[in-house]
Amino acid sequence: MSKVTGAALVLAMVFCAMMLWVGIPLIWLYIGSQVVDSSQPSMGPYMLVVVGILVSVIADAMLLSRLNKAYQRVTGSEGTVRIQLAWLRSMRGEREPARETSVLDAIMVGTVALAALSATVWFFLFAGSSLPGG
Repeated sequence: MSKVTGAALVLAMVFCAMMLWVGIPLIWLYIGSQVVDSSQPSMGPYMLVVVGILVSVIADAMLLSRLNKAYQRVTGSEGTVRIQLAWLRSMRGEREPARETSVLDAIMVGTVALAALSATVWFFLFAGSSLPGG
């Protein structure tokens, strides 16, 4: 049962991490676009988006921290994994223990890479040109 719960907590952490990089900004930009009624909005909608993103990111980070603590409690471990990156390995590196990395660290790095890749693909393949006649 703890493996299923641990896997569910990891999936929840992945979802929250992707929301941190992609979901929250898009949701608040959509909300800000629905608040304005002209092409020259005042400062209010911009502040709504900035404050909304800030508060939502803080809440999401706190949720990620709680999920990580729950994962550690369910698995009965420190919640770390051993990752030895090839470029950090020296000739004598085989004798030294690998640096411990938490599961949340690995999830955050992976989701940042996925979000950056998604933004790059969108920019080059789907965004279109903003230049006149382009």
